Amino acid sequence: MSPRAAGLVPAMLAALAGAAGCDRPAAKGEVGRSREAVHTVCGTAATTVPGIDVSTWQGVVDWGAVAGAGIKFAFVRVSHGVSTIDTQFPANWQGTRAHGVVRGAYQYFMPGDDPTAQAQLVVDHIAAAGGLQTDDLPCVIDVENMDGVAASGVMAAIHTWIDFIEAHTGKRPIIYTGSYFWDDHGLDATLAGYPLWTAHYTTAACPLAANPWSSWRFWQYTSTGSVAGISGNVDRDRFDGTVADLQAFIAAGNLQSDAGVDAAPPPADAAAPADGAQPGDAGADGGPPPDDAAAPGDGPAATDGAVTPGDGGATGDADRPRALASGCAAGRDMGGGAALGAAAALLLVGVARRRRGARTRRPAQRQ
Repeated sequence: MSPRAAGLVPAMLAALAGAAGCDRPAAKGEVGRSREAVHTVCGTAATTVPGIDVSTWQGVVDWGAVAGAGIKFAFVRVSHGVSTIDTQFPANWQGTRAHGVVRGAYQYFMPGDDPTAQAQLVVDHIAAAGGLQTDDLPCVIDVENMDGVAASGVMAAIHTWIDFIEAHTGKRPIIYTGSYFWDDHGLDATLAGYPLWTAHYTTAACPLAANPWSSWRFWQYTSTGSVAGISGNVDRDRFDGTVADLQAFIAAGNLQSDAGVDAAPPPADAAAPADGAQPGDAGADGGPPPDDAAAPGDGPAATDGAVTPGDGGATGDADRPRALASGCAAGRDMGGGAALGAAAALLLVGVARRRRGARTRRPAQRQ
């Protein structure tokens, strides 16, 4: 081969790879091909409990039909960071409980947003939708997007979110992530004591888990599941154990006897616009499956409380800035009768503050 021809080979290979999409950067939120050592972690129980996770992308869910299909638990999205509120959250939050489906709330976490504001949004929207009960699942932080933040900053933001959620719900949060995301981005092991919901789309009997964890409690194993009561694809999940084990897991995660969030009036931003599509959001928020394995077709709908590996579910996500509720009022001159009006305004402010203070629990004591 001539030197000129030999020089053309790498360029041709690169062009072919580009055409096939092999050189594309990972989409926002996508769990990409790992460059680090990965490990398979099998469940510890002989059976698993079938579940799903949903967002606005599933539209209106018939939770009676979902429960009738044997689904025992569901995680429902509250928001994508602070900019996109999931408009289906109130209906999903209330519908799950009304039909006996154990419920949990998750937030797609954006490290570039204020972590305290994100956590407060979760608490406020749960309160507005009826509150968090002691027998509800703990809140979930969905970690699959670096958002342009360094690993140390992401870890600090996650810690802040977790501390706030623990203090205001009295429950120990769950961390959702994929091995290929957590390990590749150098996120550390300081949160390995928290329950793991691992994302690995595969038909294998055991999933991959991020290196800091030696076990998982939940496994999201496909984004192309099918369940009665839901149009289109839905993420499918498993809990490692029986229904009794799931109830025991919830009880063990309560850091105080009255864990939960009291019901409250809707927050000011509850009327945020509907989600807009954002390509590439993965994991609990939907999008392409991890690159390590093709997502399998869904297996048959679950028919009982404990299943063995083989069934298979996708939510999507949106990322459009929401409208900010305006609290501005035009300044007014205080004329005759102003004293009475001012006194009434102060009284209303005091009542509002007391009601807001009643939304959250007192800080929980760590165990």
